Amino acid sequence: MKRWLVIWLVLLGISAILARYFDLGAPADWPGPARLATAMFLVPGGVTWLGLFWHPFGAGPTRIGLAFMALVNSVIWSIAAYILLKVVSWLRRRLPTPGGA
Repeated sequence: MKRWLVIWLVLLGISAILARYFDLGAPADWPGPARLATAMFLVPGGVTWLGLFWHPFGAGPTRIGLAFMALVNSVIWSIAAYILLKVVSWLRRRLPTPGGA
């Protein structure tokens, strides 16, 4: 359980740092792959924020909106990582090992 808390805290920190780039995008001097990775990383929290709050506020996210986005983003990515690791461990148990019994 401690390991997942640490993973979530790391994802929360990354989400909080990158959330400010949600509305206007990453700086133009960043390389294209870094800009794309930032945008793709923010999709879960950003889509949730847009669905819940865009129409009531009609503008970009406030500080509270960015905090909400970072929280949701980190939770969704943590759940995705947990599911991915469970699927990989299940596949490892089910598939035969190469060259062995």
